[in-house]
Amino acid sequence: MHESSLMKGLIRKLEQIAVDEGAQHIAVVRVRLGALSHFSEAHFIDHFVEAARGGCAEGARLEIELGSDPREPGAQEVWLKSVDLAWDPACDSEFACDSASARDAEVASVGESASGSASDPDA
Repeated sequence: MHESSLMKGLIRKLEQIAVDEGAQHIAVVRVRLGALSHFSEAHFIDHFVEAARGGCAEGARLEIELGSDPREPGAQEVWLKSVDLAWDPACDSEFACDSASARDAEVASVGESASGSASDPDA
């Protein structure tokens, strides 16, 4: 159940970023899985593919960083580090579409408590 809640929060955040930036598709998603997040890399990918189906993040390439310290702040969370956005829904490669990096490592965790918007470190 915890995994499902974290994934729903992540997908909501990705959809909101795409809407805010006027993008049609999420090309790349970079996340950090906390050491106590209950996700292995393969488990996360399976959940992501299912949750993203039919939405703007479907088919996005995942770049996953694995946390190893159970004592670090956010060890139970999944952290959205950044995304690359695509304005051409037909693109199938980061080199074939107009993409730009948006948001950076200071975004809040996408767990149940993260209902706010992502922070923009360039603001």
